[in-house]
Amino acid sequence: MDFLRPEESNLLLKHCREPFKIFVLTAVLTSMRKAELLGLQWGDIDWNSNTIFVKRSLKYRYRSKNNGEKSWYFDTPKTKYSVRPITMSPRLKEALEIHRITSRTNEADLVFVNSAGSPLDPDSTIKREFQPALRMAGLRLVRFHDLRHTYTSLLIAQGENIKFIQSQLGHASIQTTMDCYGHILPNTNKGVGERLDKLVFGEIDSATSTIQSY
Repeated sequence: MDFLRPEESNLLLKHCREPFKIFVLTAVLTSMRKAELLGLQWGDIDWNSNTIFVKRSLKYRYRSKNNGEKSWYFDTPKTKYSVRPITMSPRLKEALEIHRITSRTNEADLVFVNSAGSPLDPDSTIKREFQPALRMAGLRLVRFHDLRHTYTSLLIAQGENIKFIQSQLGHASIQTTMDCYGHILPNTNKGVGERLDKLVFGEIDSATSTIQSY
């Protein structure tokens, strides 16, 4: 597992070309998997509650092994817990609103499409957009899936509750979240005893005065 630090995420976004930049921005700020992003429709976004609802995935299958032609189809997300609401940040909301005005309309009502109005091809998009952007930014070649880990690391860094993080990731249990990300959780044990005393007894002059009082 790898993830980008905040400054690295910013650097990557600066080197992404439009309209692919909004695709990466959404990944960094939502934890959505690549197939979930590809299957996102405009109707899945609640602009009033600032929420994105993950409802489906978009996948590809080969029509013929000989000519290599692929067709896309909608599928259910990875697990039943992957169907989830995700909080949308103000910056992401603004970017998606602009993208909605400027992007090409399409019959499937997809948020992310190519210049022809067709769903993005994941393999081509990674090779032609994502990896070149990483190179131009001078960053290591992380996987696109590592943007999901990047999102998680950002939530952990700002002290979000682990249960909330679990819900945003769509994990079946909090144990899965802890197994994946427990090693990057901050160690908050330092000073726990002092904080416990302060919470129970308030400000005190010395331990002796506390003992004499009880």
